[in-house]
Amino acid sequence: MAEFSKVSDSRFDRVLAAMIVGILALTIISFLVYMTGSIGGWLTGALLVVVAYIPFFGLPLALIFMVVLAIRVARRRMRESREG
Repeated sequence: MAEFSKVSDSRFDRVLAAMIVGILALTIISFLVYMTGSIGGWLTGALLVVVAYIPFFGLPLALIFMVVLAIRVARRRMRESREG
């Protein structure tokens, strides 16, 4: 029978990954709403500004979270390989 390596996932890593997925989904949805609303003419005023600025903050925030998650995973794997 094959032995599987022990994967120690922390709750913070899972929450961080879920936040990344949620932020990216919100950003993509807001971008699509912005495009269709601008073309259709039903998205105007302050709502247009709010929907337009969500990708400007969401994408960099998701990128920062991805880098943090990658660093945490790399450090955890290095620590586990040293322990044996």
